[in-house]
Order: sequence, then C-alpha cells, then structure tokens
Amino acid sequence: MVQQADRIEGMADILVASLELLAKAGHTDTACRLAGRACAQLRDIDARQWQKFNALLHRLSKQVRWDEP
Repeated sequence: MVQQADRIEGMADILVASLELLAKAGHTDTACRLAGRACAQLRDIDARQWQKFNALLHRLSKQVRWDEP
C-alpha cells in the first residue's frame, strides 16, 4: 500500500521536474516564483520535500535577471 508520504514525495518529484523543464523552456523566473511558493507551502509540514524546492530555487535563481521586465 502506498503511504501518503510516498505520494507527496512522488508529487514533489513531478513538480520539480516540471519546473526544471519550464526553466529550460526560457521561463526561469516563473519557475523560481513557483518553487518559492512550493517552499512556503512545505516549510512547516515536510522538511525533506521543502529542501527539494529550496535547492531548485537557489539553483535556478542564479540564472534569472530580475532587473528585466
């Protein structure tokens, strides 16, 4: 039987992969904003999954030029 934690982990992995593809498609700023929102949602409930999005956010944020519209 699949546990709830396994399902959350699976969903987090799918979302991280999706955000990585979004960034590769030229929408890194959007991917960062969404990763930040995921971090905020997971911060107090699942530290392990939060870390995945936090790492992605920090990795992608180096590629964003925030001064552009």
